[in-house]
Amino acid sequence: MIEIRRPGILIPSLFFLVPVNIYILGDWNGAGLQWALFRYQRTAGGESLVSSTRDLTSVITGMVSGMNGLAISLWSLAVFLLLLYFVLTLWAVVTENLTIVQKSSLILVICGLLFLLSDMVQFG
Repeated sequence: MIEIRRPGILIPSLFFLVPVNIYILGDWNGAGLQWALFRYQRTAGGESLVSSTRDLTSVITGMVSGMNGLAISLWSLAVFLLLLYFVLTLWAVVTENLTIVQKSSLILVICGLLFLLSDMVQFG
């Protein structure tokens, strides 16, 4: 039986702190790091820090469409699920409810698959 009060149960939440994507644009025309909630990109045009909400707004307003829009939409859904996982896990620790942890772990797996699918759509 898993002891719910162990802090190790929150280790998957560190996913917010590690870069999910490290990428290079073209022939070193730019490069970037992408975390779950934001991305840092450096190109010849300058440096930019783009939040996931700004990306989603670009899709909703129609500035980005097609495969890039689909990739951003999948990424945004994964971010929402990751935040939901974090909240549910914190709630499980506070209430000492193991069944919430078991259900939220399924959300984490779906979240990882959505991140992977988003990368496959974005980068081929």
